[in-house]
Amino acid sequence: MTRAHLTPWPLAARDLPERGPRPGFALPAAMLMTTLDDSHTIVPTFWHGGLACTQGWLRYDGIRPPAAGWRVLPEGNWELSTELDNEPWAAPLTSTYRLSPAAAASPSGAAHASPARGELDAYAAALAQELARLTEPPTFQTDAPVVIAGPHDLISVHVPFDGTTVRILEHPPLETPTGSDRARRARVLRDDAPLSWEGCLYWTEDDGKASPRYWPDGTHPALDAPETRGPLLDLLADALSA
Repeated sequence: MTRAHLTPWPLAARDLPERGPRPGFALPAAMLMTTLDDSHTIVPTFWHGGLACTQGWLRYDGIRPPAAGWRVLPEGNWELSTELDNEPWAAPLTSTYRLSPAAAASPSGAAHASPARGELDAYAAALAQELARLTEPPTFQTDAPVVIAGPHDLISVHVPFDGTTVRILEHPPLETPTGSDRARRARVLRDDAPLSWEGCLYWTEDDGKASPRYWPDGTHPALDAPETRGPLLDLLADALSA
């Protein structure tokens, strides 16, 4: 059975949207994982509901998920659509599910018999059922970073900072030519601009203490000196330590 799991990520209490029943895809941010029938995990994604889209988070040799989008219907329900690229000469395949606060997800589009259609419908159904769960996102109780374990022993770090939530999303480590880990690394995102690239973060650990180095957007590790101190890096030093 195809399964999906959404892990809501924290945000500042002041940034909570208007309260009331809403599906998971309307939450500000989360991590989305989907497992197919053959136990093959689809690439983890950073879900940002306000943009009605998924964005790749981790590099992973899995199956790219279909594109997903949603819209609010006039009667107060929601509609989730997933789209899968078909053969180059054919139109994309689409599955649509209607969701409501009181009912489980139900298909609202006609199904067609084909292997690709069957896989898409299974993915869309699992995703719709998971996103139909009404969930309140966690909120920061203090200004301290929150560390959440992710797949493949990688983490995401969430920090209320500069009037928004900054998310440090770890990628697989930078390796030496012999294949050993040289440094851990992550991308930096802001909730108020989730599709932008805020920069890259690298860190090593000495005696269990992380030494983060940050290259903001527009700079490059091969060309520019990193930032090693600053309000954000000072907050992250302890959170990134082993």
